[in-house]
Amino acid sequence: MRSFIIVLAFALTFGAAGARADRPLSRAEVARLALAISYLGCAGGRIEADDDGYEVSDVRCRDGNTYLLTFNRSFDLVEKVED
Repeated sequence: MRSFIIVLAFALTFGAAGARADRPLSRAEVARLALAISYLGCAGGRIEADDDGYEVSDVRCRDGNTYLLTFNRSFDLVEKVED
């Protein structure tokens, strides 16, 4: 239950503060990306979406570095590049 609340809060933060897109993002997309990012041990970021997938910039990870993460349309991590 606690994990669900954390992910939900994270998703709402993404939706309110960081969603920037070439097309509108659904709440489901934001929630799935938030979950995928949290599984990587990371948080935050600004989302951009297009027909190929998603880019999330300014993501802070446990190692203290900031990354640009690229996900495909199935929410699989494609690339992780230090910002």
